[in-house]
Amino acid sequence: MLVGATSIFAQDISTTEIKVVEGFVPEVPDAIRLNEQARFSDTIKKDRAQNYEILNVNLASDYKTKPLSAAHVKDDKISKLHSTKIGFGFGSSWTTQGSLVHNSKRSKNISYGVIFDHFAHKYSVASNNKNIACLYAKKITSSHIFNLNLDYDRRVASYYGDDPIILSNSSYKLGDLKNRFAYTKLTLAAISKQDSNQKLNHSTRFFLSDLNEFSENELHVSSNFSRLLYELPFCLAIRFDNYFRYYNPEIRLEEENLKYFSFSPSTSIKKYGFDFDFSVDFEFLSDNPVGLFPQIGVTKELVQDILLLNGGLRYSSQMQTLKLLSDQNPYIHSFGSNQSIIGSLEPPNTLKLTGLHEFYLAMRNLLGKNEVFEGSIAYGKVKNLAYFNVDDHRFEIEYVDAKQLHAYAIYNKSINELVDLELVINYFAWNKKVYQKPNVTLKFSAPINLRDKIKAAPSISYMSPRRLTESGVFLSHQFHVNIGLYYFYSEQLSAYLQLNNLTNSKEDFFWRYREIGFNGLVGLEYLF
Repeated sequence: MLVGATSIFAQDISTTEIKVVEGFVPEVPDAIRLNEQARFSDTIKKDRAQNYEILNVNLASDYKTKPLSAAHVKDDKISKLHSTKIGFGFGSSWTTQGSLVHNSKRSKNISYGVIFDHFAHKYSVASNNKNIACLYAKKITSSHIFNLNLDYDRRVASYYGDDPIILSNSSYKLGDLKNRFAYTKLTLAAISKQDSNQKLNHSTRFFLSDLNEFSENELHVSSNFSRLLYELPFCLAIRFDNYFRYYNPEIRLEEENLKYFSFSPSTSIKKYGFDFDFSVDFEFLSDNPVGLFPQIGVTKELVQDILLLNGGLRYSSQMQTLKLLSDQNPYIHSFGSNQSIIGSLEPPNTLKLTGLHEFYLAMRNLLGKNEVFEGSIAYGKVKNLAYFNVDDHRFEIEYVDAKQLHAYAIYNKSINELVDLELVINYFAWNKKVYQKPNVTLKFSAPINLRDKIKAAPSISYMSPRRLTESGVFLSHQFHVNIGLYYFYSEQLSAYLQLNNLTNSKEDFFWRYREIGFNGLVGLEYLF
């Protein structure tokens, strides 16, 4: 047995002390790419050639395709229309009001309708009654639009207030102070529908009217022609009127006949940013010499769709008739028109042609969203200016030639969906004394939508004092405040309340003809 012994000593590593110098910052160097623009080159090419053959093969099949039906496009559902409206109301001073309107429903080529309207009131010193009826029809063809109207207007006015003639004679009755004007008018009109302004277009109108069984009649024919000629728009207006009165054999007045004829050619051009309108009016009267009146208008849009100016020289005329004057004053003398005569029998009122030739300047300015101002000032000469003069218990028609200044302003603003404002002011001035005509009139209205079903319509009107006599006596000014309340219960049923003359003014609107004072009216309207 052998025995051996060996001894092994391990490595002895002593502790090493490392000292770090202050401010040493270790850093790892960035890797640097030696080739910054490496490229890849593909040398493999694909063979894109294709070989194909056409085979004529018929596939046997008994399947038959179903043809597609044409598509039907449906229109949007249109709103339902009501064809008839009736309304009635009553109020203070024995006021009654009624209306009936019937229209045909939608049609592409024909429409028709009928309208009836009634209003009457009676108080201590007066009574008034107005009844209006209208029948109309409209026919549309491929080339024309035809209109037919039959109008009837009956107005009765009686006043027997504090007139000393009436108070001193007890034999006068209410019927002796009654004025009745029954007016009938038949109108035919035709308007052409040319699809090119190179063709002649026209608008032709004919009517025949009668006031109180031939006491006053008018035959009217007029036509406006227009077309493009030498690249300029040309128009020609032609008019003929025959006024004949007292053709009723029961009227013991001499027959009168007055003929009026006029024609007016016109054109317009655009130069230097201005629009120029030129026309000449030729007038012929059976009892007066020929009249010639040139007209020119210039229009300039300073700011597009914002500010528009126009001005120039213009002419207008109006034949004074018993119908026109009685609408303004129902208490005029109307001998031969179913009126009792108070006082001496004088010649009937003379009817003349009123003509106005004036220079004017007007503007229209869009002040903001839903806010518009319009204004105008004009100065010229008016021939045969008609006004009312006191004569016994009725009024005579008199005329004066004067120079006239007329200015007006119209302001409209929609504040929001609830309130709209409208203000209209007119100012007149003459170089001669004109009786019973105001110098200033003002109208202000502010419709208010209180809720979806309630609407209020307050309004204010003002009329300045009017000269009554040569010595300087004036009729007092008139100031009225009115308000209307409307309640829409449903699409078909609504109600209204009208309160008029809230200030209870009782001034004379004509000499010795006093207004009614505060009055109210309530009513209902129904659609079906």
